[in-house]
Parts: sequence; C-alpha cells; structure tokens
Amino acid sequence: MCPNPLSSSPQTPATAMRGAEADVMGLLLRERVVFLGNQVDDFLADAIISQLLLLDAQDPTKDIRLFINSPGGSLRYC
Repeated sequence: MCPNPLSSSPQTPATAMRGAEADVMGLLLRERVVFLGNQVDDFLADAIISQLLLLDAQDPTKDIRLFINSPGGSLRYC
C-alpha cells in the first residue's frame, strides 16, 4: 500500500527527498521533459510510455524532450 502524501507523519530526510524528487519530475513533465534515470524494467517502460502518450495527447504539435541516463536493463517479452 502506498503511503498517503497527506498523512500527518513527520518527514525524514529520505521521505522529504522523495517528495522533492517528485516535485522536480512534475515540473519537468509540465515542461514536456521526460527523464529516464534508472535501469529499465517493465514498470519503468510503462511509466515512460504513459508520460509520452499523455504529452502527445495534450499537444501533438509540441516537441517532447527525452533524457536518458540509464545503465540499461531488460524487459520481458510476452
């Protein structure tokens, strides 16, 4: 179960950083920037594709910038 971002529990430096990272990723997405910065797996591939599809649906005439800093990874074939 995912933690509730509106919970009243105090933030540790680690949870505060995750919140800051989410804010940065949200800002990048609003600027039509998609950042892939981890090893690629099925979950990350789905997340990146979802972001690209969302941005394309919002405005298919605007560019989308994709930055990749990944050591690689693997995907399952169905």
